[in-house]
Amino acid sequence: MPFHQSSRNSTTIVGISKRYFVPYLPIELMEAFVRKLKLILLVPLAGTVMFVTGQSNDVVKAITNSGIFDISDLRHSNPNQFFKQVYLRDSTYTYHRNDDSTSATEWNLAERQIHLYNNQGQRIKTDVSAFSNNQWLKKQRRIFTFSEDNVLHLRQDLIWSDTANIWVNDLRTTYSYNHIGKEEEIVRHKWDKGSWVPSEMTSKSYTFNDLIENQIKYIWNSFHNEWEEESRKIFTYNSDELLIIEINQEWSDTLNGWINITQNAFTYDDEDNLVNSSHSYWDAANSRFIESTRTSLVYNELGQVAGSQMVSLNGNISNAIALQAAVYDSDGNLGNVLHSQWNPESQEWEVLTRLMHYYSRTYIGNLDGSSFSGINCLFANPYTIGDTWFCEAVKKDLYYTIHVFDLMGRPYFSGSFYGGSSFRIDRQIPSGFYTVVIRGGLDQHTEKVFIH
Repeated sequence: MPFHQSSRNSTTIVGISKRYFVPYLPIELMEAFVRKLKLILLVPLAGTVMFVTGQSNDVVKAITNSGIFDISDLRHSNPNQFFKQVYLRDSTYTYHRNDDSTSATEWNLAERQIHLYNNQGQRIKTDVSAFSNNQWLKKQRRIFTFSEDNVLHLRQDLIWSDTANIWVNDLRTTYSYNHIGKEEEIVRHKWDKGSWVPSEMTSKSYTFNDLIENQIKYIWNSFHNEWEEESRKIFTYNSDELLIIEINQEWSDTLNGWINITQNAFTYDDEDNLVNSSHSYWDAANSRFIESTRTSLVYNELGQVAGSQMVSLNGNISNAIALQAAVYDSDGNLGNVLHSQWNPESQEWEVLTRLMHYYSRTYIGNLDGSSFSGINCLFANPYTIGDTWFCEAVKKDLYYTIHVFDLMGRPYFSGSFYGGSSFRIDRQIPSGFYTVVIRGGLDQHTEKVFIH
């Protein structure tokens, strides 16, 4: 089951996809939850439930080099597999607290992100807009291109030019992989004076059991026309292959070697859920790392991240800095996320940012959909073009039609057969998930199929 949640109110149906909105939670309840969460996070965490294999590592990936964790950065498990249904996040709206208002619950709509997915459930475009003067202003566009193996090959970032009234190039990132499909090299170019100019490159190496071991970042030296080492990360794992140490280093030309800069350390509970991460800086004088901030995570009864708290560490004194609280709907999708900041003067948490996430629900896998006839079809799933379908309970001599739609409801194939006989899909169709609809007389039957 993927890490997800959706909402209740269906507004549109396109093909077999449904747009779902996260149920609104009164801000007063969310703020009350924030206050309670502060107390909860100070209590040792125990007995939490692991919700997805590998989810702890997904949580770790959501922590930046500075040790900041964002619940909204959590990603679903790979939807390119057989589930009864998956939820793809199609938009996120960001609100900021209205400081000029006398109301404690008034928000200003600030930004939105709209996502588009391909037939494999992979995000292929994100449009970012800013809300100003009661209208949406185009801001940024990200385009993702995948290879024939369905792995990310290219990301292109564009920014909107009000002057030219067009999207203009900004950044281009290409991805290459090793023989087992792991990211091996990431190269970024910047758009400069009508051409792409190399900017930075990241190279990754792996252990014998395919865990990332080193990650080196290079910057482009245009004068010498070559890549130069800038920084690197070194990763250490425990016996359960969970990341426990991430050391960030920078290259020193003076010393002609690597020097320590920061360190992130991660601790887990008995069920491999990440519960604490600490961010430390390197004290060169004493040759040791000194812990500067610590982030604690708390989980709900389903094992989803319900909140996090970051504290700054000054000797033996801990000062709260930031707090996050998240709610999920009945399907497990992330709904509202509140970002709060501690005000030392008022000794209260101030909720500054609210993120609202919306999802589309898509049915996939070998499932019996809307069947009005009791028809049962036997076929290989994943399906290879040209293989035979056998359908039971079809009426002999009745004329049946076959239609194949992608997840957006677009037609890819149509054909026909007589009841009592088999049929094939004999037109080449791109790999991905599809709905096969069989109709004849008053009979209707659907199947969800993965074509490879």
